[in-house]
Amino acid sequence: MWHHPATVKARVRRWSGVVFRPVAVAFDPRLEGLENRVVDRVLARLDALERHVATDADTTAEMSITQSRLLARLEARLAALEAGGAAGGAAVVSSSHPVAVAWVLGALAGLEAPGRIALSAPGDPGLPLALVGLGHEVLVADDVALPEHPRLRRDAADGGALDAAVVLCGEGPDGPRPVALDLTTALARRLRAGGTLLVSTPQRATNDVEAPLGGLRMVERAVAVPTPGGPWEVARDGSAGDGVALLRAVAER
Repeated sequence: MWHHPATVKARVRRWSGVVFRPVAVAFDPRLEGLENRVVDRVLARLDALERHVATDADTTAEMSITQSRLLARLEARLAALEAGGAAGGAAVVSSSHPVAVAWVLGALAGLEAPGRIALSAPGDPGLPLALVGLGHEVLVADDVALPEHPRLRRDAADGGALDAAVVLCGEGPDGPRPVALDLTTALARRLRAGGTLLVSTPQRATNDVEAPLGGLRMVERAVAVPTPGGPWEVARDGSAGDGVALLRAVAER
């Protein structure tokens, strides 16, 4: 079943409101307007896609199947996020991941499309779609099912130069889990000169991540920490304990 464009747009705005808006302003006031820019660009591309597929019956049929599956996955993810907030009596962010997503979108806001981005974001179907919607080519390193899109595909580690690499830590029963060092190092080596590496990982694992990144210059170290009974937020003084480090490095080779 082909969903009306208004339905798709409503899901995009809902994802933005649940995942992005609660942390954007708290992270950096400059991100207040970024959410609207991200959503507007995604919706503009949805409009263009709608006009294109409507002229081809076969393409429309294929896209309807892909769209239905994708919306179902997003719906389930959003429902889980909203249920977590409702259980606490208010909309709260109970994971470090939304903070990391806001940080990534802010860090990549200046990357001119189409950029070539390798991405590992376990359990997040929304971030790759947001980056694709901004006009970038996204190479997904995670072993997950992907919707059909000409700029969204699995990373084949073909050695092609990357404009950016994003590796975000997943969530386990005991909280954030360290990122895979071999994956992080391999993606860092494929960055073009001036390319950006963005990593979120438990603070205790920061040294393990930074050590093998030869040829990259660390330009940002931030820390996200959970607040008592509330959302995660960036610790402005850089202090933490069991926080999640947000690391940004630039390739200089």
